[in-house]
Amino acid sequence: MYTQSEIEKELIQSKTIVPGADFVAISVTADEKGNAVHSGLLIRHDDQVYFFHYNKEKVLLNEVDISLAERVFHKELSIIDRKLIRAFINHCRIIEHTAQPNYGYFYGGSFYEDGEYHSDSPFPQLMTCVGFCINVITGFLEEKKYIEHTDWEPVSEKAEQYFQDFVATFKASHTEADIENLKKDMRRIKPSELLASGYFSELPIRKTSTDTVKPSLEEILKANVG
Repeated sequence: MYTQSEIEKELIQSKTIVPGADFVAISVTADEKGNAVHSGLLIRHDDQVYFFHYNKEKVLLNEVDISLAERVFHKELSIIDRKLIRAFINHCRIIEHTAQPNYGYFYGGSFYEDGEYHSDSPFPQLMTCVGFCINVITGFLEEKKYIEHTDWEPVSEKAEQYFQDFVATFKASHTEADIENLKKDMRRIKPSELLASGYFSELPIRKTSTDTVKPSLEEILKANVG
């Protein structure tokens, strides 16, 4: 069990990093209130820093000046060997040119491997920025599941309304879609929950684990923004 101080020590405000060891990290961007609203992967290799993410419209791998990053925080992923970071960047470069994600609160255990999208679902590449990161990480782990996604189940009225609104648009271009099957993959894993997953190395990571870290992370983000 992590203490509040241990959680805070391992959460880095990205613009404060200094030259040092290479890493792959889960990053979040917070809004002006300190709420984590976007997820990506922050990568440092040979003193260059890259940001890999899905921004609802396209997949981008950009070299960035991290000193200019505002309200960006990251937690290093210990499950990715630093010796393999060059290979991880190549993994990302291939995905940047082949992935065709569509935005939606869905994730059913899919992943990108050698640039190819693998899924048991017949539907398009439906995902959020969080789901995209999970696809990328899982595909690099060589058949190891990063998170146990089935732990995240939609139970709220808001989630049900979202699904009905999504289906109204989705069916216009996918008239033969099995909507009940689609609903099985509907889930929202929040940016703060993905960030919390970075504190664990025993795979697959369970929601019961991330739930022990997420509240402290959210408090720390809000205390460090503004």
